[in-house]
Amino acid sequence: MSGFVTSVLDQAFTHLCSCFGVEVNYVWNLEKNLAALEDTMKVLSARRADVLTTVQRQESEGLQRLNEVEVQQEVSPTPHNLL
Repeated sequence: MSGFVTSVLDQAFTHLCSCFGVEVNYVWNLEKNLAALEDTMKVLSARRADVLTTVQRQESEGLQRLNEVEVQQEVSPTPHNLL
């Protein structure tokens, strides 16, 4: 009987530690994850600016803006809204 209780407690302890390990890992890597997110936001902001520049240039040539661009501009938050 004691072997069974020990086995159950061991499994519970192992599961509990693995759950906390995942949570601790997120917190442990928080600074690294934040830096990666900030770098990605810079890249996405640059791409967004490039797309808008291309759209404005083509509009000045007489082409019309696609509805997709209009919706994307409404939906896309700026980096300042996110951070």
